[in-house]
Amino acid sequence: MAARGRDLLTGEDGHGEVVAAVRIHLRADFGSGVIQELTSDPADRRLAALVGARVLSQFLGAVEGALPGETTSHSVTSCSTTCRWPS
Repeated sequence: MAARGRDLLTGEDGHGEVVAAVRIHLRADFGSGVIQELTSDPADRRLAALVGARVLSQFLGAVEGALPGETTSHSVTSCSTTCRWPS
């Protein structure tokens, strides 16, 4: 899965300014739903904690554990790291 997100601040004049942006690539095992690889740009080492989590049943809890407050902030995550599931 590849995703991009940004936080946009729109001024009173209607013009927008990007105040944060992130690009994320996630690879998970189709059968088990386990995250095998996670890369993002810009960097945030806390994302390594998400490798091994299930994308459906454990994902929000894993995100909250690795990035406290992120699930309720409605913001993009500033992050970039390469995480790999151990072989």
